[in-house]
Amino acid sequence: MTTKETTINKPENYSIERDLLDQVFSHQPLSLWANILNSAILAFVLRNIVPHTTILLWLVAVWLVTIVRTTHYYTYRHRTIFQDRLQLCKNLFYIGVIVSGSVWGWAGVLLFPVASYPHQAFIILLLGGMTAGSMVSFSEFKGPLAIYTSLLLLPIVTRLFIAGGETHITMGALTLLFGVFVLLTSLRIHKTKISATLLLQEKNMEILERRRIEGDLRVAQQAALHASQAKSDFLATMSHEIRTPMNGIIGMTDLALETELDPQQKFFLDTVKLSADSLLVLINDILDFSKIEAGKMDLDEHPFEPAKTVQAAMQTVQVLAKDKNLSLQVDIAPTVPAALRGDSLRLRQVLLNLLSNAVKFTHEGCIKVTVSHGAAANGKVELQVSVADTGSGIQPDMEEHIFGSFSQEETGITRKHGGTGLGLSICRQLCRLMGGDIGVKSNHGQGSIFSFTCLFSLADMSELTGMDDKEEEEMIVPPLHILLVDDNKINRQLAGFILEQGGHILTFANNGLEALEQLGQTAFNIILMDIQMPKIDGYTATKLIRGFEQGVKIKNELLSDELAGKLAARLHGDHLPIIAMTANAMSGDRDICIAHGMDDYLTKPFYPEDFNRLLAKWAKTVGN
Repeated sequence: MTTKETTINKPENYSIERDLLDQVFSHQPLSLWANILNSAILAFVLRNIVPHTTILLWLVAVWLVTIVRTTHYYTYRHRTIFQDRLQLCKNLFYIGVIVSGSVWGWAGVLLFPVASYPHQAFIILLLGGMTAGSMVSFSEFKGPLAIYTSLLLLPIVTRLFIAGGETHITMGALTLLFGVFVLLTSLRIHKTKISATLLLQEKNMEILERRRIEGDLRVAQQAALHASQAKSDFLATMSHEIRTPMNGIIGMTDLALETELDPQQKFFLDTVKLSADSLLVLINDILDFSKIEAGKMDLDEHPFEPAKTVQAAMQTVQVLAKDKNLSLQVDIAPTVPAALRGDSLRLRQVLLNLLSNAVKFTHEGCIKVTVSHGAAANGKVELQVSVADTGSGIQPDMEEHIFGSFSQEETGITRKHGGTGLGLSICRQLCRLMGGDIGVKSNHGQGSIFSFTCLFSLADMSELTGMDDKEEEEMIVPPLHILLVDDNKINRQLAGFILEQGGHILTFANNGLEALEQLGQTAFNIILMDIQMPKIDGYTATKLIRGFEQGVKIKNELLSDELAGKLAARLHGDHLPIIAMTANAMSGDRDICIAHGMDDYLTKPFYPEDFNRLLAKWAKTVGN
């Protein structure tokens, strides 16, 4: 293989050669028609000066070459030219140019009218015009252009010089100079076209590269979305599977602690309760982190008393602090507003996390909470809270690092003190969600001061006046007939113990199908519905119930016509409150339950006050 062929076969050069050849062939139809027309005109002009046989033979030669070149043009345009055939097409094009130029060049010799200067000038002008036209037709390649120009003009120039005489020599010299001018001009056009082609190739490569990168980004984005979905599915599954037994552990432990116990039994159960609560905190941290990461953490704004929120957080860690002989102090500035509007639960979560860490890492001394406030824009109040301890402190290079996800000052801290390393990261995200931020100042070995700010709106104490009485009034729930649907025996027993203590009548169902059978026989005030169950799940059961209430019969292969008739007769025109009682605690699960026709949402593990709150809320909508 020659060096030239090797160059052409390189992918980047092949693409350029192919583009240049495409441009050359795009000019061919005009060039081929010009050959036929010019040859016919020349034959007509010289018909009475040159022998007809000579003209006819020359004319046939021109037309045969034109037909062959036309065939090559259509073959090229209508067939896919692969890389290994590009050089062949280029060679055939060169041959066509050489043959065509030779035939036209001989016109200046064979058809030269010796005695007629006007006809000689006409031939020179015609050949010169065709040479000028070649600047457009062949300028993509220097070789064909130089060959064609030389073959067209050199024979007529030679014939003029041979003819002799001042006129012939002058015309020959002018024709030669015109040929040189055409070649030089064509060379500039060739360079311009090459530069334009290279620039176009570069732009095309940039476009292709950009499209490739965009494609890679789309693939990477899809992979990230799939990975995120897989993570969410994993968290949802693990949360559900862990919360279900946790519900039994925590609930039964609470019930056992309310019975008469000897000191050792109480110690054992308190330990179980503490361990279960710690595990639940870890699960909630992971779920909160997932919600924040997905941008689905919503704030529940309501009027609250900041002083009470701070005191509640202090009381939660008071027992642990007392066990370590730590002093808890709180200093709330008298200028702090008595009532604010915002998410007090998230405020308490941040403060409780900082207090828990302070108790965890402080072995002697005290922990002090300081609360003050400052003005903010748009009528907001900036609540400023700091938690100071006399614990082990934090190394200076770790002060910012500890606010990262899954980060703790030392790897051994997890083994020694427990935790996921998500607490401070969640605190920072919550503070920023509430319009503030969090930071720390520490002297290693001498203690730390964690400070955070949050923005709240001012509230009026009148919004809070009577709320406690109203809440107590709402917590008074009349006895209800409740259908409790859950496939987990322990959860049914736990919920049954809690609800029966409130004087409610319980009927149990293991799955959605059993729940529908019970509804076909008995009237209930409220349904507590699990989600994931065999045969008919909670969503499907709710959809069927809502359908019967609205007079729409929804087919289900497990539902007999007889049962469907009973349900339609009993439920039509009614609206039975259905509360989801589920271990699905991921972001958006509540909205999913509401979208499936449920009225409210209760996550496991559940507590007596959770039941009382929801039952009090929905008892007003049903008959007793």
